[in-house]
This record gives sequence, C-alpha cells and structure tokens, in this order.
Amino acid sequence: MTGRFGLTTLLALALVTTSGCVTLPKRLYSEQEQSIAQMPGIPGARFWADDPAAFMRARPERMPGRAEAMLAISGGSDDGAYGAGFLNGWSQSGKRPEFTVVTGVSTGALIAPFAFLGARYDDRVKAAYTTISQRDIYKLRLPPTALLSTSVATTGPLWRLLNTYVTDAVIDEVAAAHRSGRRLFVGTANLDAQRGVVWNLGVIADSKAPGRYRLFRQVLLASSAVPALFPPVVIDAQSGGKLIREAHVDGATSGSLLVVPPGVITTSGIGTDVSDLYLLVNGQLGGDFKIVKGGILAIASRAFTLATAAAVREQTATAYLWSRRYGARYHLSYITSGFEPGPPHKPFDTAYMNRLYAFGLSQGLAQKWASAPPSGDPVAP
Repeated sequence: MTGRFGLTTLLALALVTTSGCVTLPKRLYSEQEQSIAQMPGIPGARFWADDPAAFMRARPERMPGRAEAMLAISGGSDDGAYGAGFLNGWSQSGKRPEFTVVTGVSTGALIAPFAFLGARYDDRVKAAYTTISQRDIYKLRLPPTALLSTSVATTGPLWRLLNTYVTDAVIDEVAAAHRSGRRLFVGTANLDAQRGVVWNLGVIADSKAPGRYRLFRQVLLASSAVPALFPPVVIDAQSGGKLIREAHVDGATSGSLLVVPPGVITTSGIGTDVSDLYLLVNGQLGGDFKIVKGGILAIASRAFTLATAAAVREQTATAYLWSRRYGARYHLSYITSGFEPGPPHKPFDTAYMNRLYAFGLSQGLAQKWASAPPSGDPVAP
C-alpha cells in the first residue's frame, strides 16, 4: 500500500530499525520445489507474473457480442481514495462499463473485487476510503518489540477490515462472475523466489477448497503488506505433497500496475482481445517537486518515492505500446497537478482522503482520461 507521503518515511524507519531481525516460521524447501508448488485443492489459483504463456492461458475467452474492457488499478496507499472517487464518479456519469478483466495491486487489490462486481458496491468503496483512519489499517509495535519482529507494525486492524468488507457473500459473487467468463487478478511478491505472483481470485472463489474464503482475503492482505512496515503474509502451498510456507508481500514491490507481463511486447503471438484498456493510477506520474530537508530518513523516503513513480510510468508506457500494437483503446487516469493535497498529513488521514476522493469523483464524472502516457510536465489530461 505504498504511497507518496507518511508511509514512505515509515518504511525508511522500518529498514533502519528491523534490519537483521528474522522471525518468520522455520521454512526449508528448494527452488525447484517452489517452482511447482500449488495451492491445495485449487489448481490454477496463481501463476508467475513474468510468464507470458500463463498470462495467455488465464485470460478469458472472447465472447461474441461482449465488449472486452480491462481495468488495472495501481497501488498507492491512502491515495487509493482517488481511485475510489473516480470509480464512483464514473458510475454516476453512466458510462462505466462492465469489465471483462479487473486487476489490482496493493491498495488497488483492495478496491479490485468491488470494481469487478460493479457499481452496486460503490458505497462500500467510498466508505473504505473516506471513513477510516490509520488505526483501522495498522498498529505500530513498541520499539523493543519491533527490533525482534519482521515489521514495525501489525496488520490486525486491516485483517479485521477485510473480513468486514470482503464477506463470504462477496467472494461467492466473484465466483459467479468468474463462471460467466470474467476474470479478477491480484498481484503479490514472493520474497523467497523474488518474483511477482498473479492470483486468479475467481478460481479461488469458485473452488470447493475449505479454506477458499480465508485464502482470498490472505491474498488481498499480502498484496498490501509493505515490506518491513507490515509483516509478510505466510501462505501455505504444496509441492509433491510437501508443505511449502511461502512469504508474500506488497505486490507493488514487483510492479504497481498489473497489466502486461514482462516479455509480452517482444513475444510473437502474445496479443490481446481487449477492446478498451483502462489504467487507474492512485498517484502522480509527473515529478513532485519539493526541496529535500533533513537527514537519512528524508532522503530514503524521497528516493523510494522516485523509484516507485518511475516504475509506474514505465508500466503505463509499456501498456500503451501493447495497446497500440494490438488495437486496444488506451485510457489513463492519475492524480494530476490540479489536486491540492493541503498541509502535510499522517498516513490515512481521513480529511486528506476525503479531499482526494472528491477530486477523483470530479475526474470520474467528467471522464478525464488521457489517451497516452504523460511525456513531460504533470498537466491535466
């Protein structure tokens, strides 16, 4: 759930205070065992994000007469309020389509199931980004505890929030949508393999596995688990009958937008059936000018923000090339310079998120889409 403000500073602090401390469960397995590990009772639950062939197998079959629209929602921490507002405004404009494919990473993963199920969940999305505060997401550990742990904070509050919003009934609706031929994908990062993982949440929801509801929510929690700030989420898999306890963290670690797997652009025959590609970026894509003051934490925070923003810009550009090559219409929305963030704020400041939600709502109502990635200054599309 990485963002531009307080969380980057907390992450820098986490890197300093928790270095060298390891308290993950004891785990022992080989790279080969990891490469073939599967979720018990749920074949096809996930695939490596850098595997173009798996991407092709997982995509939905094209159906005659159905508009093929794909929505990818980025990470961005509390900046997810922008995406929440945009989706609500888009619905109110009367022009929001039913998506054939929805993908989400980090905070985008938390929004994705509701965007996938449609406008009837707009009120739930709005509430999740306009009524919560930091205490609803995480709880900071005391310094002595943090030094002996895997993270500076615990995510018990977020886990409770997920159980409140992502109910068994919601997951059952995802299963029904999956059976109709639509797809919901969420990204995490596997720390052991150092590779991105794409989870097919429709397959998980539609399975008969007894732990499907918990696994569905675990994946959402893992996709939002900022390394060192939040603890990794340990997900149990099997490899040839052997238990594999995998450590998964924030999907933005390997890419804040889940659109085009690496290698697709240069791989012959890996095309798209998508007619319209929508990218909803919960953050800025231009430079965020600010004189850096302070010491190591301020420098680390700005450097981390730069790296994240640069990666998102590259992903939007790659998606643009992909859409141009295969004839999909490209639509991009992001937080432009028209938004005034106001005074400095803590992570998940309710007043800030409400301002950003209102800005996103206005952008969605007005259908403010860019038809190409930004090439220079962060001007409004």
